[in-house]
Amino acid sequence: MTVRKPLDSSIGIESSADSDFIAGLISELRALQPDSALAKQLWDIGLLTGWRQRADGSFGPENFERGLLLYRMVAEARPKRILEVGTGRGFGSIVMATSAEDNGLDTIIDTIDLLSSDTFRDWPIQLNGYDEVGHSSPSDLWQKYFKQSVLAHVNTHTGDSNKVLKRLLKDGVQYDMIFIDAGHDPYHAILDLTYGIAMLEPGGIGLLDDFAPEAPYGLGAVMALPHLKKYFQKISVVATSGKIWPIESPSEYPHGMVLLSGRKNKNYHIERKRLLWWRIMGSLMDLSYSGRRAFPLLETR
Repeated sequence: MTVRKPLDSSIGIESSADSDFIAGLISELRALQPDSALAKQLWDIGLLTGWRQRADGSFGPENFERGLLLYRMVAEARPKRILEVGTGRGFGSIVMATSAEDNGLDTIIDTIDLLSSDTFRDWPIQLNGYDEVGHSSPSDLWQKYFKQSVLAHVNTHTGDSNKVLKRLLKDGVQYDMIFIDAGHDPYHAILDLTYGIAMLEPGGIGLLDDFAPEAPYGLGAVMALPHLKKYFQKISVVATSGKIWPIESPSEYPHGMVLLSGRKNKNYHIERKRLLWWRIMGSLMDLSYSGRRAFPLLETR
């Protein structure tokens, strides 16, 4: 029998409405079973857009549970416009677009990635129960397997997030929800959050992927966490990975998402000099976190 660990840890509660919103999402995740209709729907999307080939050559899911959060956040908050930074192969975009379609919403998702959606790449996938690594582009695969009514919710933007986000901010675009899932080092996580929060409407919600204290790729989310309570009414760390679908090497530490609720009703501007500081210090933090020779305690021979 699999025993599920607690799903969340919360800080900065200031609004009962935001608290209820997050508590409701977490309660749904706790109750969700892998054989439910929603879980099966998101599993099928994951097989096409989020399937992973591990180092030993085997295949499996990688935190498909984040799709459950994204789907329900769209269904409950009913955002008119969503910003996603880090399209990847499209798992997040397709899940959010599917939720919009299922719930009769006119939601538009602006999704940003360094690679064009027309760029071909190695693509682990499972079709009819068989695992393989194909060569495809998001555009080709999306067109082949997903409804046009779902894809109509997605606008793709190609380029470095620094440049694309600057342009969107200059154009005065505003969002009701943000999903940050691109560069996971401290600098890029802070950069994407900074612009995302600046364009987020008061009361808006957000999700930051890959909170993983023991893994180098989780450093950005971990470093950003204490700063985010300045801008949101409530923040919850939601340990999602492996909670519904088993993973190869479960961690004793939380691995999942930072859920942001209730963007504070304040005006913000971006101080570029502080971003430069994060670029310099972020590189040093990353090196200190993962560098083999960083820790000062050495074995005596």
